[in-house]
Amino acid sequence: MQEAIRLAGDIDRVIVVGGDGSLNAAAPGLLQTGLPLGVLPLGTANDFARTVGLPLDLASAIEVIAKGKTSVSISARANRHPFFNVTSIGFSSDLAMSLTEKAKKRWEKLGYGLVAARLLASSRLFTAALEHDGRTEELKTL
Repeated sequence: MQEAIRLAGDIDRVIVVGGDGSLNAAAPGLLQTGLPLGVLPLGTANDFARTVGLPLDLASAIEVIAKGKTSVSISARANRHPFFNVTSIGFSSDLAMSLTEKAKKRWEKLGYGLVAARLLASSRLFTAALEHDGRTEELKTL
């Protein structure tokens, strides 16, 4: 992403190849450049691509980028880190951190279910503070 920031005046878009983790890693730089984003969804679950309606097959995704089709994606920040689609705490965050690249390659999407079952056994409710629109809400979550 540093290269895209350095070349921002000479390029017309940034293309992220990967999944949600790759987009997460690129988010700060993408916002800094202000350039349009193209996504080649080659991750495991591709939640962002699914959410915004991008085709999941490579040829169609390339076609979307080549035609310059766009959609609006609003970014927000959680703990000062920008995100485009979803941010998580607790169980979902633990799941994302626990699912290794090795497990993803071996089990693909089934890996999420296997790791989720293991984590669910040790999960517990906790209270989180959500600050938004000038107010704070306390929420119980898993």
